[in-house]
Amino acid sequence: MRCTLVVFLTLLLFPLTTAHQSTAGLVDVSSTTERGRPLHLVKKYGDLPDPICRKKRAAHDRPGPCRRVVTLRATDRYRQPVTAPRWAPFPRNKFWCKDWSAVQRGLYYVNWKEEIRGTYCWITGPRFPEIYKNTWRCGYSSAIGYDVQVEDCWDERRTGDTKAGWWISVYDKWRVSAAFRGFPLHWTYQMHVNLHPTGTITLKIDDD
Repeated sequence: MRCTLVVFLTLLLFPLTTAHQSTAGLVDVSSTTERGRPLHLVKKYGDLPDPICRKKRAAHDRPGPCRRVVTLRATDRYRQPVTAPRWAPFPRNKFWCKDWSAVQRGLYYVNWKEEIRGTYCWITGPRFPEIYKNTWRCGYSSAIGYDVQVEDCWDERRTGDTKAGWWISVYDKWRVSAAFRGFPLHWTYQMHVNLHPTGTITLKIDDD
């Protein structure tokens, strides 16, 4: 009887133990795309001042740390089959894509978050490098004790890249608001992501 009980408990607990071990090394759910591809950290700006937090803590006469963090993550490049007739004369070209995510969040005194996500594709090969697809969306926001509203979200074709001649910048501009005794407190933030036809992605904070 005792032996049977030990075997039963072993069979019951073993799956739970192995499941815990198998999930410990997986990436966070927030670090994957909607398609399930893992997002890898490209750039991180940490320990930045957070103006709206300062305003709110000052209004409540509660001085203390007010910091924010900004991160850029992207997938590894992946092949993208293209059947559009305009690319038929260039069969030796290769078509690549990356998914990416830029997140800015407050760290202290409650919190807020704004995220922009996108996918862009480019060409390599005998044909000169070129971006042929770019989709994005701002407004993946959340907040506790604040209100986050996107004011503008746009892209812009820019020139000057010595390798490919031009690139695309995607901008996100938003306002974080709070209230104190009926008086509005707010601050406007902005960042943009540079998408290069070489597959390089960079991040710039515009509100500093």
